[in-house]
Amino acid sequence: MDQGRAWNRRTLAVAGIVLAIVLFLAVNVLATASLRNARLDLTENALFTLSPGTVEVLQSIDEPITLRLFVSDRLTQGNPLYARYAGRVRELLGTYEELSGGMLDVEIYSPEPYSTEEDIAVANGLRGLPYTAGGDLVYFGIFGSNSTDDEDKIGFLSPEREDFLEYDLTRLVYNLANPEKKVVGLLSSMPLYGTPQNQYRPWVVYNQMEQFFEIKMLFEDSTEIFADEIDILLLAQIDEVKPETLYAIDQYLMRGGKAVVFADPNLETPTGKRPVMPGMPAPSSHGLQRLFDSWGVEISEGVIGDAVAGQQINFPAGERMLQIQYLPWLGLRKANFNAEDVTTAHLQFVTMSTAGHVELAEGSGLTFEPLLRSSDQAMEFGADKVAFRPNPLALIEAFAPSGRDYVLAARVGGTVKTAFPDGPPLPPAPQYEEGDEEARKRAEDEHELALSEHAELKEAHRAESQQPINVILVADADMLANDYWVRVQEFGGQQLVMPYANNADFVLNALDNLAGSNAVIGLRSRGLSDRPFTLVDEIRSAAELRFRVKERELENNLRDIEGRIEDIRTDEQGGVILTSQQQEEIRDFQAEMLTIRAELREVQRALRSDIEALDTWTRIANIAAIPLIIAVIAIVIAYLRRVRYSRRFETA
Repeated sequence: MDQGRAWNRRTLAVAGIVLAIVLFLAVNVLATASLRNARLDLTENALFTLSPGTVEVLQSIDEPITLRLFVSDRLTQGNPLYARYAGRVRELLGTYEELSGGMLDVEIYSPEPYSTEEDIAVANGLRGLPYTAGGDLVYFGIFGSNSTDDEDKIGFLSPEREDFLEYDLTRLVYNLANPEKKVVGLLSSMPLYGTPQNQYRPWVVYNQMEQFFEIKMLFEDSTEIFADEIDILLLAQIDEVKPETLYAIDQYLMRGGKAVVFADPNLETPTGKRPVMPGMPAPSSHGLQRLFDSWGVEISEGVIGDAVAGQQINFPAGERMLQIQYLPWLGLRKANFNAEDVTTAHLQFVTMSTAGHVELAEGSGLTFEPLLRSSDQAMEFGADKVAFRPNPLALIEAFAPSGRDYVLAARVGGTVKTAFPDGPPLPPAPQYEEGDEEARKRAEDEHELALSEHAELKEAHRAESQQPINVILVADADMLANDYWVRVQEFGGQQLVMPYANNADFVLNALDNLAGSNAVIGLRSRGLSDRPFTLVDEIRSAAELRFRVKERELENNLRDIEGRIEDIRTDEQGGVILTSQQQEEIRDFQAEMLTIRAELREVQRALRSDIEALDTWTRIANIAAIPLIIAVIAIVIAYLRRVRYSRRFETA
């Protein structure tokens, strides 16, 4: 009897297991069929949810587009990082294909050495990376084409850009759906296109813009700027501009135009139009001040000095050359960039020189998104403090950090009023010499024509922006000049360009971002690859700040003592015999100098020790904490089970 019951229990158990397996398979089949496009994104910033801009781009494709994904099996089989990333790329491309409504066709190739697929990859212009000692190449890129034979590609899909994967793919699709080269209207008082002194060789940033955009030169007497002819307006330090030109800029923006504006409160780069001489006021951004006032935007008249971002320079001090920090020459790094905006998130290093800061005027209704900013160990200097051979030591002595950061570049947007509420400026009265009838007649005819054009402009006048403006405003223009970000050498009759900063990348990113549709501009960067430990960064910054103050104090004392010793020795070289008291002073100074140097080394050692200890404890917490918690939970569960089992045994 008992044996029969045991047999029934075993039968039921086996049947239950079989039914569970069948149910599991049925649920999976049903889910695969009915929930194929379902997504549940529980990440902090919805990292795996497509932005509305991407959906808009995919659903607006008019002509068929083909995307070819080339990914070598060798790469994914031998590297888990690439295997995971390739899987995400395939999945995302599949989603794009589904959302396009049949207008996007995705083909996947696995190129092997000397295979037909490799020939196709090479013909499509993809870049292979050496993978074996024999020189075999692996591929991981995308080639795209449309029905009119336009082409575009992502040469290599680096996991380092995983946080921008959606942006890169959507930009690729958008370029193929809209293949015409975007037009940049360039208006500048700076010689971006070259000067007689450099044989009219354009600046490097200008050459790089030409590689990606069609450049249309505008001039300071231009009176018409058409939104249907220019995709983006680039205004680079407009010193002097006619009212008619300013009105043309205003109306371009009122009609939905987009602009990148560089406005410098203290331009150090000669414009070639007026000499830079002592006693002259520093060139400023006042040429656009009327527009800024109407938008509710302010650019400071002073310049920003930063104790953290200030760059080291060689500064002559008597017969010596000191390496000293020049506070207004800024070297901006990751902490100074907006990590959530595609324009700045992937930059590494940007230089700015005597830059101002941007802020909204009180009561302004614009949106304001900082792109570049100083550290909070910064202050604003008057422009006169940095004009005409400034003294870095004097700036350090006068430095008193404000405790706030300053926005050096920002994206501003919103509905704005025109800077010309009364309409276009009236043409000037006709001018001619008295008694010259022919000149009078010609001047009056020209004036009549100008009045007729004025009437047409007034009829088309826009008193308010038709849609929210989209402007990137930068409070520096020196950053465009070669001297501040790139080394250029002559090599074999050609220019050898060696950038050491991402200044041109920032400009191209800004133009590229604004050149897209509003859907593309609205794409946000995906913070997938870089999830910083913000608390750790704050602790580290506090430690650096605490020791930096002491370090600067010791360095100042050391320079002071070295200077006093040098003064006494100068007297000795001049033929003056040192007294025993002066010799004793030198010995005391030297002893004090050695003490200060030892303290300085100790401060620097303590700073390194603090940071290394912090890193060590962070690693311990990440490596050991979670396993330790799991182990404790397991022990507690085991103990509770043992107690429950003991009680059950005692009851029985």
